[in-house]
Amino acid sequence: MQFEQERMEVEEWAAHCLAEAMPECSTFSLRLSTVPMEHWFYHRNKLTDSALALDLVVPEHGLWCVTLEPRDRLFQVQWRPGGNLTVESQQLKYRRLMPWPTLDRLMDFPDLIVGIEDALGVRFLRHADIGARLLDAEALVNDDKLKAWLQPCCDTMNFARRGPGE
Repeated sequence: MQFEQERMEVEEWAAHCLAEAMPECSTFSLRLSTVPMEHWFYHRNKLTDSALALDLVVPEHGLWCVTLEPRDRLFQVQWRPGGNLTVESQQLKYRRLMPWPTLDRLMDFPDLIVGIEDALGVRFLRHADIGARLLDAEALVNDDKLKAWLQPCCDTMNFARRGPGE
C-alpha cells in the first residue's frame, strides 16, 4: 500500500512537472550546489569544506530521495517520502539543534531549498544539473513545465556531465 502511494506521488509530480510521463524503470535526478558545478568535477581544489551539494533522485517506482551533504561530510541529511527526515552527523548541532525544514511531498521540493538556505545561512546557485536514465536529458533541460516548477530555486539547467573516467 505504501509503495503504491509513493508511485502515485511520483506520477502526479511527473504529470505536473514534466512534459512526458516517466517510462518504467526511469530515473530523474537533479543537483544544486552552493559553488559552481564544475568545481565538484574538474576543479576540486577550489572547493571549500563548507561547499554543499543537494541531490534529488526520483525513480519512476516512487522512492524519491533528497540528499544534502557538505564536501567535508560533516553531516548528511536525507528527505524521503512521507516526511521521513534522517540526519547523520557526529555533531549534536546538526543532529538535534539544527531546525531542518521538512519535505512532506515531492511537489514541495523548491520550498525545501529556501528552508535549507534559511537554516544554514547559505545560498544555492540558481543553476541545476539534470541527470536522467531512460529519459531524454536534453528535452528535460528545455522542458517548460520543469522550468516553471523549479523557478523558485533555479533559473538555468544543464545536463549532468562529468569528465573522462569520472
